[in-house]
Amino acid sequence: MIFDGRHVRVVVRAGAVRPHSAHRDRPGQQPRQPRPSTPDRTEHAQGATDGGVRTHDHQMRKLHAHGTRHGAMSTAFEAGEQKEEEAEARFGRKGVTRRRALASSLLMTSSLACAESAKADDVDSIAELAKKAYAEKRLDDADMYLTNIINIVERSGADPTATCVWYERRGQVYVDRKRFNDALVDFAVAEKRAPENYVSLGLLANRGLAYEGLSQWQEAEREYSRALSVAENLGFSAPYLLNSRGNVYGSLGQYAAAADDFDAASRVFQTERNLAGAIYASSNGALARIEIGDEVRGERELRTVARRAAGSIDARAALAALYYSQGKVDEAEASWNFACESINSGILEGSNVALDGCTQYRDIDWLSRIRRWPPSMVRRMDDFLNLRSVNVSTQ
Repeated sequence: MIFDGRHVRVVVRAGAVRPHSAHRDRPGQQPRQPRPSTPDRTEHAQGATDGGVRTHDHQMRKLHAHGTRHGAMSTAFEAGEQKEEEAEARFGRKGVTRRRALASSLLMTSSLACAESAKADDVDSIAELAKKAYAEKRLDDADMYLTNIINIVERSGADPTATCVWYERRGQVYVDRKRFNDALVDFAVAEKRAPENYVSLGLLANRGLAYEGLSQWQEAEREYSRALSVAENLGFSAPYLLNSRGNVYGSLGQYAAAADDFDAASRVFQTERNLAGAIYASSNGALARIEIGDEVRGERELRTVARRAAGSIDARAALAALYYSQGKVDEAEASWNFACESINSGILEGSNVALDGCTQYRDIDWLSRIRRWPPSMVRRMDDFLNLRSVNVSTQ
């Protein structure tokens, strides 16, 4: 909606207290209790319904949608909210939600033709209220203000193209509110009313998120692929979109394609000197590589992530599961214990995502459905947590 185009910056605020010890529960051992949830420690999901490191953290985003009309970008209705985040808490403490990071990576500008007649003072004043509500996470209010704008513009008898930007922005609010079907309706109206040859990159990306929220993976892949094509035509790098499509490929069981997207995203992140993004993509890529049988490369990449990202619980938990499947019990225990006991607690600034402790990694449903580790890695973690005997991997 109403945001500027600043790039994403990860800020981790260190805490003074370590997370609770998260050893696996063993026979005869009293289970340790996790700390109670706080507003800064809510569950993060992968994509949208969960669907992708789906996140149902539906707080409004600095979504900036690049519009293109006959190949030219326009920059009306630029807005400014500072909420800089990395993508979807895929790699432990330094991650946040993919949804918000994806949105942050797109520059929201609206077509002059699309919004030309919506510049009345009353619309501008209500738009400011919507922006403020958005920044304060008052999504109900943002929805109300945007609906008021739509009603005002439609009653004015203006050309239908005057409302397309507002339908798109309200659709973004609906995505954040998990009203995915309503979002799809608004995006369809926005697209229908847009000027000829006008394409919104933000609309495509958000529609992909909405489809993820409905677990409609093929439709989500289609929208992300279209968005990537538009970004390429505009000369933009789009690593978050690559990550998003990689997540969808994983949900479709197409892990080779997922690995390729994650690798491409990591390269772009490194070129842009976005270490957190590169680590995030590399972690996802490593898991996908293991799923398609390239265990040597996957392990190597997880080791690299663990070395470069001191706060990555995800990589160390994955290594613990992988080592255990290889019969390296001591290495598995060491990796797990370091992840659970030696990483200082802290939260990502502006995020409500739990970034410390191994509690979630003991939850196989969360690991499979929300974090969306590949099936073989979920099985390995389940074996590790339950001290099952395994057939040692020979790879």
